[in-house]
Amino acid sequence: MNTKIIFNADTKLKKAVVKKARTQGLTLSHVMTLAARAYVDGQITLGAFDSRLAHSVAQADAGRLISLEAVRRKLRLK
Repeated sequence: MNTKIIFNADTKLKKAVVKKARTQGLTLSHVMTLAARAYVDGQITLGAFDSRLAHSVAQADAGRLISLEAVRRKLRLK
């Protein structure tokens, strides 16, 4: 079974990935699936980013961070 994943990416980065993938006979979908599988299998690590992300998640879980939407509501911004 497959599922659709939707996320935002920089346009230039996406175009570069598509271009490189095409030279190797791959699709963007295939490249992203391979990258996700490699990450899960521990073949790709994100280094310092991992620890910063984990710290941010821990801060949010502890209630020390508020969302951008909450800030906008408090400041009465749209």
